[in-house]
Amino acid sequence: MIGRKSIFLLAVLITTSIPQVALGTYITLDDNRHQLKMDIANIFRFVSNDHRGFYQMYYRYNYKDVSKIRLGMTLALNTSRGTRLENNISIGLEREFKKTETWSFARGFDIVGGIEKTRAASRWTYNGGIQASIIIEYRLASTFSISMEPGLFFNMKFFKDYDTFSSDDSEFWIELNIINTGRVFIGFHF
Repeated sequence: MIGRKSIFLLAVLITTSIPQVALGTYITLDDNRHQLKMDIANIFRFVSNDHRGFYQMYYRYNYKDVSKIRLGMTLALNTSRGTRLENNISIGLEREFKKTETWSFARGFDIVGGIEKTRAASRWTYNGGIQASIIIEYRLASTFSISMEPGLFFNMKFFKDYDTFSSDDSEFWIELNIINTGRVFIGFHF
């Protein structure tokens, strides 16, 4: 079963990218206004039927020559005994500062918010923050790209345990993280 899914995924990627690369018919980066982008590890998890873990997906809309609106969703699901569900949503802007026929370099800024819930106990964590990123994208074809988005994430978290009667049932803290340093994203442009 894994072989069939892998072959199908490879066939889709080849049919959307290689003919255009071979013919040299690149479309400029401005011709496709929409992009769906996902972490490449998500695709391998799906193909191998490993449906637990951390999933990221982004949508970008190119509304001006060098500016984009970004929407993102992160879902972390652990179905082990404690069952944890985490969901974050982000909205932001991206502005290109250098681009060529195949390369694009941009700055991104997002506002992020989300919740985390532990099912075994009524424990909730609420978070909100801001994220600044540098986007490095290589366009393989008019409809297909790979990219990286390393960044800095300032996050405020509030934890609340609704199952305890203790007066010490909540906590607040601040985090500053370097994020997405090893993640590679696949983008589909349309």
